[in-house]
Amino acid sequence: MSVVADRCDYLRSINWYHNLGFDIVYLDETWVNQNHTSKYTWISNTPHELNPVAPPGKGQRFVMLHAACTRTGLIPCCDLVFKANSSDGDYDKEMNGDCYLHWFEHQLLPGFNNPQTKESIAPNSNTLKADMIKWLNDNNIAFPNNALKPEIYQIIKRNKPKPIYKTDVMTELHGHVVLRLPERQCETFMEQ
Repeated sequence: MSVVADRCDYLRSINWYHNLGFDIVYLDETWVNQNHTSKYTWISNTPHELNPVAPPGKGQRFVMLHAACTRTGLIPCCDLVFKANSSDGDYDKEMNGDCYLHWFEHQLLPGFNNPQTKESIAPNSNTLKADMIKWLNDNNIAFPNNALKPEIYQIIKRNKPKPIYKTDVMTELHGHVVLRLPERQCETFMEQ
């Protein structure tokens, strides 16, 4: 699907669930530095005792994850904030699948009331051609006998199953539905 088609499908789904009376939940992860200050302020540049003084350096980095719903705002007891221990500024090693799943199961879901499973994992572009062919045969997917590896991989990409996420399974067990933003798109809100 194209990016535009993915976005249209997502917006139709959001609208459909909204019209049925579902409460839409949004979640996001970000970071902030301990000494984060705005570069520009409404305070005079002239030194004055009431002007805030920013400490030197960025300070510690903190990672934040939270969820909010359309009706009530932030979900109670659903915040996750922790000090990043990474010295290179890349907190993705710490905000990983295990951390996210623990938060999802023990904080987000109780507040209501990526890790992919190994099922049907399709070969990737680094997979050996013989293994790609085996996967196609195991899944009864036709392909030309004289196809090159890049052509075989394109056939795999068109036919691979959609991933099953642990969070979706957990959510469905609690009677909820997960809608994901299409790739490379963020949610924006507009008042009319």
